[in-house]
Amino acid sequence: MWQSGFSRKVGNMENGKEKHAVKWKLAADILCLAASYGILFLLPRETGVLFYIVFGISAFLFCIGFFRLKNLSDAAPRSGNELAAGVFYAVIGAVINITGLYIIHRDHGSARSIMIETLLLVEALVMYSIAGSACKTPDHEKLLSVVFKAAAVLLVLIGAVYVVREHFTQTPVIIAASLLIESICLWKMAKPTL
Repeated sequence: MWQSGFSRKVGNMENGKEKHAVKWKLAADILCLAASYGILFLLPRETGVLFYIVFGISAFLFCIGFFRLKNLSDAAPRSGNELAAGVFYAVIGAVINITGLYIIHRDHGSARSIMIETLLLVEALVMYSIAGSACKTPDHEKLLSVVFKAAAVLLVLIGAVYVVREHFTQTPVIIAASLLIESICLWKMAKPTL
């Protein structure tokens, strides 16, 4: 009896340490993600060796933070909030994507802005993919397929209208090409349930 009570206390202490360790890992992963975006502000205006080093560090920090965070969330017990988490990832992906497009627009399609947009587009697509993996029921999968396909069509239309309105100048063509790439990826992410 005394040993079972002692074992329970030890088990509770280990469980508390484990929860504390998970919180620290979560904080470190979020810090890596935040640093991956923050470091983009340190990119020099001209592309050169320093530009590519800082760009590579940003991509590396994103990979470390995101995939560790993903593994941590996969290991967590199911809470019933998977759909809310999926919406959260989708919104973060959209914000990342809009930021990249804005940078291209602001910098008039410079090589620097295209590199940043490419990185942010990949990161946004990863976020959309994670949002899709949160769908656990056939109804949610069907809804997500409709949303992804509608978004894909809408992005192509926005890109086409923008290019025509701006008379096929360089920056709108770059933005439209980015939107086309994203729309193809979103269309392919949608499950063929329709």
